[in-house]
Amino acid sequence: MARLTERSRNAERFTEIQMIPDAERAEFASLASLSAVEIQSLGEVEIGDIEEFSGVSGFLRHVTELNRNLEYANNIPDGIRSAMVYRGKHPQLYVLLRYQREYHWKLYDVAKEYWRDVKEDTLLNLVECSKETSIADIDADAIEHYAQKCRELWCNEHHVEKPDEVEQICALYLKPRTENDHV
Repeated sequence: MARLTERSRNAERFTEIQMIPDAERAEFASLASLSAVEIQSLGEVEIGDIEEFSGVSGFLRHVTELNRNLEYANNIPDGIRSAMVYRGKHPQLYVLLRYQREYHWKLYDVAKEYWRDVKEDTLLNLVECSKETSIADIDADAIEHYAQKCRELWCNEHHVEKPDEVEQICALYLKPRTENDHV
């Protein structure tokens, strides 16, 4: 959401129109300031080139899906643990933590035992699922073990003296697909 807001604020500087209104409704007295925008010709483009860039941002697609399922998502309790099959090669664990009212997430490579830094778009693509997505067959105790290990590592990395103050909002084990799995 922070990335979307930042993009919108940058667009607002150009158009002088508020992209994400602070209120439920925004009214504009005049669009006269848009007449000062200078339009430059960039030449001609082939239709195939346009099709290549006509897709919707993956991030916006995820935000749209969240909005469609917001009530359902808000009813999922904190502390949930789950597992799903994904197309990657290494088992990973996504953890979402809350500390001092701020959210922090990490992607932990279970096999190599290290944090992976991934961009938000990449993370959202990895954990994307629906209500119908089947749960991967992983021992619940293993998921809990890795979730606790991740919280401990995060606390050590951020010099948190009281790990109990760090809430585990969720943990999602990402199991690599095998021949028997369907994604």
